[in-house]
Amino acid sequence: MAIFLLTLGVFALFFALMSVRLLFIKNGEFRGTCATQSPFIA
Repeated sequence: MAIFLLTLGVFALFFALMSVRLLFIKNGEFRGTCATQSPFIA
């Protein structure tokens, strides 16, 4: 059970750090990803 909770915590930390720009900057976005370069997704 401890391994599961540790893994869950690591994933939560990873996603929180990935979304710092989205959380703390107004109108933040992921830059340079495939989705932002696609003309079909706007």
